[in-house]
Amino acid sequence: MTLKTRRILFFIFLAVFIPSSAGIIFYSQGWRFNFETFAIQKTGAIYIETQPKDVLIKIDQKFFTDKSGIIQKGTLITNLLPKNYQIEIQKDGYFLYHKNITVKPSLVTEAVEIVLIPMDFKNELKISKNLKGEKFIDFSADASKIIIKNSKNNIYYLYNLNNQSSLNISNLFENMTGKNIKKIAFHPLELNKLIIESNIPDALYIIDVNRLKSEIILKNSKESSLIAWSAENSNIYYIEQNIGLKIKNYQLIDFNLIAKTKSKIANLPSDNDSYTAVKSSANGRFLAVLNTLGNIYLFDSRKGIFKQIAHDAKFFAFSPDEKKIAFLDNDGKLNIYFLEEWTRNIFKKYGETIGFNSENKELIKSFYWYEDSAHLFVQQKSVDFMEIDERLPLNRYPIVKEIEDFYYDWKSGFTYYLKDAKLYFSS
Repeated sequence: MTLKTRRILFFIFLAVFIPSSAGIIFYSQGWRFNFETFAIQKTGAIYIETQPKDVLIKIDQKFFTDKSGIIQKGTLITNLLPKNYQIEIQKDGYFLYHKNITVKPSLVTEAVEIVLIPMDFKNELKISKNLKGEKFIDFSADASKIIIKNSKNNIYYLYNLNNQSSLNISNLFENMTGKNIKKIAFHPLELNKLIIESNIPDALYIIDVNRLKSEIILKNSKESSLIAWSAENSNIYYIEQNIGLKIKNYQLIDFNLIAKTKSKIANLPSDNDSYTAVKSSANGRFLAVLNTLGNIYLFDSRKGIFKQIAHDAKFFAFSPDEKKIAFLDNDGKLNIYFLEEWTRNIFKKYGETIGFNSENKELIKSFYWYEDSAHLFVQQKSVDFMEIDERLPLNRYPIVKEIEDFYYDWKSGFTYYLKDAKLYFSS
């Protein structure tokens, strides 16, 4: 067969884009002569989306320019023979992105939600004077205030990031109530208020730091005891234990901060072990609870049922898009549980889980979901930015090193960290 004949046998290619709720489903139709097998084969394609744009795309040893712009979000590379490809995304000043991609006949394989990280990550000093604590506790809804804890003396401080003022909340609370702080969080609706759980006897207060007023909203009694809580949206979700029963009984309860009313959501599964955490997804559809055994139970408010999704977890967090929940096992494995079908980059059904093992896994302190719900900030002694695409290699980039604590606020898009008693931030 002559070279001219081979070129003639090169085919027609057609790509069809069909919108879907999860993004875009790509189909490709075309044929190409394979010089290795000397046969005509159906071709496929790769669709790539990156942040930022204007990148250089390398597939095996061939380079392609980024065609994304105002009209189209990404770059479609067509006429690829079905096989495994190594892609590389390059941009000056950024870490390289690598991924092994399998192209299949008549399909377009996605490599989307790619976030490139600058090699020189710009951080700015937020508070110039030395902080009085070393651990982040909470950020206000508008990210203008933070609560920091000094673990040595168990004192909580409220910092205003706009004027750099600080307030000893522990002293304020003790003067107002005569009690110490067991747990504290910002009121989700009113910036000048805090929600504080006191120590023995346990009670839950709302404290107005401007008017210096306190209000008890929940209090332990002879019949019931507050176990764990979190303040989200316009609600406080908490776990209550009924006292005096032969079998331990726990209830999941919702306290509405606007109406000041409480309502029972459901009875919790009974493992004869207490619960340590409760959290809600952003829209309140899903609730998850963690007990001392490491079991995570997921409650779907639409179905009204619990489902166990973990057996040895330390902590967990819902993704901003409410389609996933991440949890860390005691053995250091980081897991992603899918709350609905997922078709971006990888295909996962509802209820499936993928896991990632890390080096120095015993040192993982915390993690935060990035705003796109496709990446995590993972905190050890340093902080890494990690994708949740299980196709190899796993792209994980350093953000900051040798820090005391880290916090990411996905609503504002800012990262904060403590180092050498100073507070830094970056976008």
